[in-house]
Amino acid sequence: MTSIFYLNTFVKGVITIFFFFFDEDTFASRLKQLRVNNSLTLEQLGLKIESTKATLANFENCNKKPSLDMLIKLADYFDVSLDYLVGRTDDPKLHTLNEK
Repeated sequence: MTSIFYLNTFVKGVITIFFFFFDEDTFASRLKQLRVNNSLTLEQLGLKIESTKATLANFENCNKKPSLDMLIKLADYFDVSLDYLVGRTDDPKLHTLNEK
């Protein structure tokens, strides 16, 4: 199933809304793969990113959709790009603006 997220921003009196889509099944499988490859239990990962075992299990089972803040926490913790985590690319490498 594809999820839709939106982000409202308010700058100088202008409201801007951004939408982005991702495949929940891909996110769930990548999250589990990253967690298992790093030898973490759901509880251990939850402690590291200030979440709970139940919330993470719901993500891995496609029962709950993560917030944008949670997606960023997970991508940062595993040192992968958001695009990789949500299935928009198969390249897990973080790309920075300073790269040539």
